[in-house]
Amino acid sequence: MDYKFFDKVGYARMDRGDEIISRLLEICAKEGIKSATFSGIGGCSEAEIQTFIPEKSSFETQTLTGMLELVSLTGNITTDDEGNRYHHTHAVFFL
Repeated sequence: MDYKFFDKVGYARMDRGDEIISRLLEICAKEGIKSATFSGIGGCSEAEIQTFIPEKSSFETQTLTGMLELVSLTGNITTDDEGNRYHHTHAVFFL
């Protein structure tokens, strides 16, 4: 992974095999960023998708594998009072 900042905007390039969200959280921790928005495109070999099921009040997890085109990635990162970082992410994949 490589990343750079220009003013207050950061740009990251992930390496093959990098887990995107954990890398973004890592950048925020390293740079002392408490809140951020992010977007991206690219290719993935695996994606874990969680869907909220209102009737069950829980999430259903599904793993996609293969040649996946990441058409859209958007989300945000927040930090609580104890310094824990959380993300909320949406992604669109083309199989």
